Amino acid sequence: MRSGVARSIFAHMSRGSWLVVALLASLAGTLTAQTAVVSGIVLDSTTTLPLGDAQVELVVGSATLRQVVTEAGRFRFVRIPAGSFTVRATRIGYRPHELAGTVGAGDTVRLVLRMAAIGVPLDPVVVSASRSPETALDAPTAVSVVGHEEIERTPTLAPVELVRDEPGMEMASKGLVQRTFSVRGDATVNSGSLLFLTDYRYSALPSVAFNIPYLVAPTPEDLERIEVVRGPASALYGPGAPRGVLHFITRSPFESPGGTVTLTGGSRSSVGGDFRIAEVLSRHLAMKLSGGYLRGDDWPSTDAVEERDRASAIADGANPDTLRIGLRDFTLGRASGEARVDWRPDDRTQVITTVGAAEALSVVDLTPFGGIQGKDWRYSFGQVRLRRDRLFVNAFYNWSNAGDSYILRTGQPLVDDSRVIVGQLQHGVGVGPVDLLYGADVRWTDPRTGGTIHGINENHDRTTEIGAYLHGSWTVSPKLQAFAAGRIDHHSALNDVVLSPRLALVYKPAPTHAIRASYNRAFTSPDANDLFLDLPAGSIDLPGGLGYTVRGTGVPKDGFHFLRNCDGLLCMRS
Repeated sequence: MRSGVARSIFAHMSRGSWLVVALLASLAGTLTAQTAVVSGIVLDSTTTLPLGDAQVELVVGSATLRQVVTEAGRFRFVRIPAGSFTVRATRIGYRPHELAGTVGAGDTVRLVLRMAAIGVPLDPVVVSASRSPETALDAPTAVSVVGHEEIERTPTLAPVELVRDEPGMEMASKGLVQRTFSVRGDATVNSGSLLFLTDYRYSALPSVAFNIPYLVAPTPEDLERIEVVRGPASALYGPGAPRGVLHFITRSPFESPGGTVTLTGGSRSSVGGDFRIAEVLSRHLAMKLSGGYLRGDDWPSTDAVEERDRASAIADGANPDTLRIGLRDFTLGRASGEARVDWRPDDRTQVITTVGAAEALSVVDLTPFGGIQGKDWRYSFGQVRLRRDRLFVNAFYNWSNAGDSYILRTGQPLVDDSRVIVGQLQHGVGVGPVDLLYGADVRWTDPRTGGTIHGINENHDRTTEIGAYLHGSWTVSPKLQAFAAGRIDHHSALNDVVLSPRLALVYKPAPTHAIRASYNRAFTSPDANDLFLDLPAGSIDLPGGLGYTVRGTGVPKDGFHFLRNCDGLLCMRS
């Protein structure tokens, strides 16, 4: 019955109807011949498994087409005009991936888009372990990395807090932004045992060599990554790195253009914000501006010695409104700013110029001699870096100004107009199977404490440190690498030249595993605080109006000398 109906329908079609059908079929064939098909699959670059839920965007001419791929990771665009096209795939948790190509009329192009997962790579590239790029597993010492993605998703008032949970890290909080930290050992109330760098620049205060994280200028948005080197690093860095290195590395404006504004608010009435603006001005020039501000109510704390001495001074007639002993301001204020210009005159050369400052508008911090009230304490810097192939030149100038800060136990002004000038030169060369890295550093430190921190030593506390190093790596086999390094250093306030050696073997039984065996000898030359400190830290009262002033003192170049003729006993040093 159905067959008869069909034959009846075709029998009654006119010749005109058949002509229309023929024309439509011919037009469809022509359109198919003039267009193309772009199809493909989206895969995880590591596991090679299909990725579902990815969005694929195809741009051809002025048209933009979009699809969400199937669970099998497949996509298909039909009736695409012949010519050039661009395909871009995006997915949460993966880096965007883009391919470009050309398709001819009537062709079908099949693509494979391999997307890399975002997260901390198993083997990231680091620069702090050997002062040159290498993977973390290839490094002769243990290195941890906190990447930009993790920095972005971990809000914090103190960027150094981002490494609190790294292996071997010891960190203590002293307030909203005040931190003390170290690795492979306890962190004292103000620690300088870990070499703290920001873009290859020393970050410790020149006069006391303390690591003060709130006096570091970069904002969290500035940071590309943070590297933590655990273990002795004196063979390459010289003094100040007996336990390791903490290195803040900031982002280049060439690779991170755009603007970001971050606002912060929370408990302790904390409020603040950061901004970052980066712009690529030309193929050879890019710049960045960034800054931050924070205000909050810090946790109140007291010191029994301050309270006792303050009460005693008021009882003796001191004006409570002007007396600085024990006068604490728990309103925290901090501001910072930084400007950077990157110049790339050619594909082999890069010159980076950076200036910046961080200022503690108001902060109470702890020291081995009690608390200090920081008021308008500013730490500034200027830096120029040049890199051409394996040549690296680094010069910077750091200077500190303690503003109107004072010591809480004595009320005395705290003067710190210290500065440090550093020049560094490094180069590398391959000699057969051995890769050599060599360089030299010079550091000149001028404490300038106005007779407060260094007291009677104020006029002879300048120091010069010179060091040179050689580092070699030898790839014995695809799984075994050998390292040897040595450095000599001389300190103008010491008598001897110091040698720091390193020997290491790194065996990689699998691409994601490494076994290290190393020998290091590290040292810490005394900083200006160890050598020249002469600071009243308190007093001990005795009956009859007598008493002692308790002082913190540095160790002289030739050590302390005591008389031993006090009734056959050791005499007190005056």
